[in-house]
Amino acid sequence: MSEATATIVVSVVLIALPLGWAVWMWLRRHSMRSLLRGVAAALVPVGLWLLGLTRLITAWIEQTIHWIRTARLDTTSWIGLAVAAVGVIGWLGAGYIEPVTRKQARQRRLERKRADAVSPAPAARPGSPRSAKAVKSSGNPDKAGFTDEDRDLMNLLKDRGID
Repeated sequence: MSEATATIVVSVVLIALPLGWAVWMWLRRHSMRSLLRGVAAALVPVGLWLLGLTRLITAWIEQTIHWIRTARLDTTSWIGLAVAAVGVIGWLGAGYIEPVTRKQARQRRLERKRADAVSPAPAARPGSPRSAKAVKSSGNPDKAGFTDEDRDLMNLLKDRGID
């Protein structure tokens, strides 16, 4: 097959696939979003053809076919092929997982903050400013309602010039 014929075939396939997908999604969901995405995806190969880049894609496909025909796969190549296959399967499988909406993400963040607030503070290292005595007394507010932790924070802010 000549280079021009192969380029035309590749261009037609790269244009027809997204258009077919767009029509199928329109018939299935009546979604203008899917239809617009399909038409937009079909315009990319048209632009590549007009720029002359489709010849590069055609040459890449021909070189890949040549490599497949002539390659002798050793153990490392088979492992690489298996890893790539697992990656493709993982990518495609992830498409079946329900996406997280903004509302769900917000709810998860709030739940995580609540869980962090309820969980006890990590134990202090020996010799650190927050010794076991400071941790025990930090929960007992003084007459003004400030804990040791509050006072430490206020002192830190004063040291930095923040009142």
